[in-house]
Amino acid sequence: RINPESASHVKANKTEEAILGLMMLKEEHLRLCVDKLSVDSFVTPFNRKVFEKISEIYNQYKKFDLGLLSGDFTLDEISRITKMQSDRGRLTVNDEKVLNGYIDTLVQEKQKGVDSDTFDSILEAIKNKKK
Repeated sequence: RINPESASHVKANKTEEAILGLMMLKEEHLRLCVDKLSVDSFVTPFNRKVFEKISEIYNQYKKFDLGLLSGDFTLDEISRITKMQSDRGRLTVNDEKVLNGYIDTLVQEKQKGVDSDTFDSILEAIKNKKK
């Protein structure tokens, strides 16, 4: 219910959550993601908003603190964001190689969505032409 689009984009959502969790764990990951990604890199609206707010905080303070998100999200949303961070924190390998792998996967998933949207648009145009 926090991110209803996640059901339609399971792999992209899991990848986005991993990236966001890594961003919140390590400052160097945060810096790398802000440099390499944009809001438009994200597929699901909730994760897009989380990335946008984390990036805004980083750009303003050059660091991240979870407490600074409280004004922009509900308690349920903050719980979900905290879970992203804690899920990544429990894993033993959270290095730059892992992060870059997730970034590559996200780019591929985003491209699939664009390809799917393009295909749907073409199909719709064909249907309309037949009418």
